[in-house]
Amino acid sequence: MTDSDAVRSAPGAALSLTWAMAGLVTCGVVLGTIAMVTSLNAQRALARDPSMAGRQMAQMGYWFGAVAIAQHVLRLGMRISAL
Repeated sequence: MTDSDAVRSAPGAALSLTWAMAGLVTCGVVLGTIAMVTSLNAQRALARDPSMAGRQMAQMGYWFGAVAIAQHVLRLGMRISAL
């Protein structure tokens, strides 16, 4: 297999998943938003060139980013209601 035969991955697909996982553990609103934006950019690149890999990583980055945001908002609501 030569370099020209290798399948390129969409730029930002793996990065969006990384940001989303970090968002689940720490500042979910910021990192989840970064994950979702990065994922949308990767999905746009995939729409332009369907031969690239990484579609599932980009989708998972988007949804895990959304979960990170929701988790952060719910935790914040629970803290406020406990006051």
